[in-house]
Amino acid sequence: MNVPMTAMPGLTAKGYRLGGGSDRIPSGQFTSVVYSLLQRREYEEVISILSKELQTFPNSRAALSLTAFCHFNLEDFGVAAMFYERLVKNFPDVDEYKLAHAQSLYKAGQYAEASRVVVQIEDPAFSQSVLRLQACIKFEENDVPTTKALIEQCAPDAPSTLVNQACLLYKEGRYEEALAKFNAGMQLSGFSSITAYNIALCHFRMRAYNDASQWVNKIVDRAIVEHPEFPVTAIEQGLEVRHVPNSQTLHDTALVQAFNLKSAMLFMRKDIAGARDSLRSLPPRKEEDLDPVTLHNLALVNMETDAAGGFEKLRFLLASNPCPPETIGNLLLLYCKFQFFDLAADVMTEHKDMAYKCLPAEVHEFIDATIIQQAAPEEAFRRLDELASRHVENLRRLIKVAQNAVSRDSDAIAASLRDYNSALEQYLPVLMAQARIYWDREAYAKVESILFQSVEFFYLDIEEDPRVKEALRLMGDTALDSELWKLNLAHVFFMQPNKHEDAIKYYEPIVKAHASSLVSDVAAVVLANLCVAYVLSSQNEVAEEVIRRIESDEAQLAEAEPDRPLYHSCIVNLVVGTLYCAKGHYDFGIGRVIKSFEPMHKKLNADTWFYAKRCVLAVLDTQARHQALIPDQTFHDIVAFLEAAEKHGAEIQTVISFLPE
Repeated sequence: MNVPMTAMPGLTAKGYRLGGGSDRIPSGQFTSVVYSLLQRREYEEVISILSKELQTFPNSRAALSLTAFCHFNLEDFGVAAMFYERLVKNFPDVDEYKLAHAQSLYKAGQYAEASRVVVQIEDPAFSQSVLRLQACIKFEENDVPTTKALIEQCAPDAPSTLVNQACLLYKEGRYEEALAKFNAGMQLSGFSSITAYNIALCHFRMRAYNDASQWVNKIVDRAIVEHPEFPVTAIEQGLEVRHVPNSQTLHDTALVQAFNLKSAMLFMRKDIAGARDSLRSLPPRKEEDLDPVTLHNLALVNMETDAAGGFEKLRFLLASNPCPPETIGNLLLLYCKFQFFDLAADVMTEHKDMAYKCLPAEVHEFIDATIIQQAAPEEAFRRLDELASRHVENLRRLIKVAQNAVSRDSDAIAASLRDYNSALEQYLPVLMAQARIYWDREAYAKVESILFQSVEFFYLDIEEDPRVKEALRLMGDTALDSELWKLNLAHVFFMQPNKHEDAIKYYEPIVKAHASSLVSDVAAVVLANLCVAYVLSSQNEVAEEVIRRIESDEAQLAEAEPDRPLYHSCIVNLVVGTLYCAKGHYDFGIGRVIKSFEPMHKKLNADTWFYAKRCVLAVLDTQARHQALIPDQTFHDIVAFLEAAEKHGAEIQTVISFLPE
């Protein structure tokens, strides 16, 4: 039921403000007021009014029907199912109520119960609706053969049949065929935001991000015009707006789906700030009203700044129904990333069936190997090596496919590069996990060897072909351009004596590629290591120039976002200062450390203090042993620094933890 909204929320057509009960409605106007509210989609107000009527007339057909309808449109499907069940009991001959009951159960994720109810519908007028609903139920239960058989019984020329066929093709990973079906369905039915989202999703899976973004923009632009009641970008613009409830109307606009897809695309391109802003553009809802996908994505985009909150959200989703299938994989991988291996093992044990169902076999093997690396690193490396061997074999096969595609057409080139890029993305975590085992042992030469064994996969001999270049450009950021491999190679060079110039060769291109936004796009440790490598290579002026650019970037960001924590210049100066202290240049080194805390109230935290105090203690220890002569002014500076730290650090916790106690 879609009718336009024409008046302010909370007012009837005649201007009466409702206070949550039928006793305030003028005599003789009850029906007109209720339907006026329905017309403006004020479902919560209608429910409040009808609840009083149901207390007096508990079997009122109209009140039960409208209450169920309102709960359904508010996406409170469990409650809607209970009201439709009462209607079915009171009016067993009305198959329309049985269908609505089954639909509510299906939307609530109660698939077995929905299947039981839907087969009780006998009216031939609902035969197509029954078939479509049965197909949807089997689709959600991952029963592909039965879903396909049910869709084949539906009217072949109906737009819904084409869309259902497309959904099935999408589930099977046949994205190009699914895209064609979705487009055909839209041509028959006209523009549908939900179908447009499905088209965008197909482009996303095919890595045609520009095409996906165009469809997302169409969805958003249409919703802004047709549904001004959903204040898009309101929070991002700092506007004071009321929260909007979940509703079927909001779902049909596909705004939530579109902004989540946009966020996912930005997240995959490593634009975490953009992904976060995309989610902030959603119509504002209370946290308890957030859908599972939005909650999941909020956890991921805020993991860098709120790891504890992110883990809490993911654990909550894991215990919820429905739960996005990506949840368990992301939670396990994040636990492994933060080295919470015991927690990852607990999740694997407690949710064994879900892990088996949702995780691809190779991801399951990877997580198993990663979990045991702390207790049995040799066994972990052996398992990872077996997994890596299979990846390497597949990558070499796909390189040959791509080479053969060059002699064909552009579509074949694009398809082969997409397959290769997907395989390379899956291989990278395995390679880095192998390297991490030896990194933790400080066997840096072995890490270098492991990384260089994969150099063939990052430099393809067909990349100079113009059609290959164009295909890669259209794909956007790819694993071939991944900075992960290059960064880790730079790190391992940095850790080895006399290889700092090699480290510079790998650090410099990454830093130059993000020269316009160093603080936002480049990790502080990368900039710090680069500056130290410059210093150790007698390029002090170049290091100073990098530090000045960092400080300039931070000053601009601090002006635009005064509350944003900025630690890049602090960390770089701390690392450089530590280097000079380690080499016995205490006067200059301590000066750098003290400079890194300007201003003290913004730079002091548990992490920065941990490294600063080590330098200060080293200076004091050296002086106590009479191993060096420290100028008096340096001691005055140290005392002033410690007094400032005492003043501003009195309330700062020194325990660093991502997880609640």
